[in-house]
Amino acid sequence: MPRGYLYLLPELFFGAPGIHRLDPHLRKSIHLQLLGEGIDPLPKKPLCLSQPLPNKGYIVAGTRSNRMGWFLPLEYGVNQCAITLLWQDLSPRFGWAVEHRIRFVLLDDDSFLMPGDGTRVWSMDVMPWNYLDGFYRGEPPVNTQPVSRFWPEKVHPVRGIRILEDPSVPKTGRDKARYDEDLVIPPVSLGWFQRRCMARFSRVLITPPPPLQG
Repeated sequence: MPRGYLYLLPELFFGAPGIHRLDPHLRKSIHLQLLGEGIDPLPKKPLCLSQPLPNKGYIVAGTRSNRMGWFLPLEYGVNQCAITLLWQDLSPRFGWAVEHRIRFVLLDDDSFLMPGDGTRVWSMDVMPWNYLDGFYRGEPPVNTQPVSRFWPEKVHPVRGIRILEDPSVPKTGRDKARYDEDLVIPPVSLGWFQRRCMARFSRVLITPPPPLQG
């Protein structure tokens, strides 16, 4: 029996006006490869990318039936894991890419749980838990969205990303951004998660997983 669910929500922000001018058909060229450490990060259904948010500068990974991410059963004993998001072909003309590794620290503390059905969710999306004591927005531990960006210098400093530079590549000629970061996640109940993300469920952008018994 899984201990709960890990909710993955890979997002890429490419909303800078300059990119649109360079390639108006940008989204169709982008694809995502996912690598996991300690977990298999892929959904059961084929991965697809879409722009389900009002701000069309965001590319969001999901499936055809769940466009806003997916839930993975989380086994007991998995308190840390990592995913690497390889966003490729951000521009067919320039071949831009982003390699973004996120190490998840999954807190095992029921004091964060809110009333619900008891099924626990660790969410890559910070919306369900960024109000909790000790997780105030804009302060460590990180609780700003771990969105991938081609320009790491545009990332909020509170995320504490670590840029992985290739010394052989001059900054002026960069065609790939490489960085990693940590995300400390407290659990919330599945019921609370649904209430905090109600718009996604009402618009059928994602369906909830079944509650776990016991």
